[in-house]
Amino acid sequence: MGSDRPPLRPGERGKGRSGGVRLGRPADQITLGEIYRTSIGDKPLWAPRSEGPRECLVTNHSAEYFVRLTDETESAVLGALAGRTLADSLDELRAIDRAGGAPAPERPLPAPRH
Repeated sequence: MGSDRPPLRPGERGKGRSGGVRLGRPADQITLGEIYRTSIGDKPLWAPRSEGPRECLVTNHSAEYFVRLTDETESAVLGALAGRTLADSLDELRAIDRAGGAPAPERPLPAPRH
C-alpha cells in the first residue's frame, strides 16, 4: 500500500496531550505496519547488551539469540500489522463496541504463559 506521502504528519498543536498527528493519506491507504515503522523507526524490540563477562553458554550467546528472536518477533508483528489499515482497525473497534465489549481497563489481563 505504500505511497510517497508519509502516513502521518505532525499535528498543528505540537507534541503532548494537545498535540498529536494528522493523517497524510486516507485511512484506508495507511497500514498499521506503516504507523508502527514511522513511530518506532529503527529501534529493535530488544537491544542486547554486549558488555559483561562471557563465561557460560548463556553469556556467550545471549546477544546473538536475542538478535535472532527480535528479528523473528518483529517480522511477525509487522506481518500482522501490514494486513490491517487504519480504516480496518476503526471498523474492528466499532464492531467490538457494538458487541458490548468492555473497555480495556475493565477487562482482566490474560494470565502469563509459562
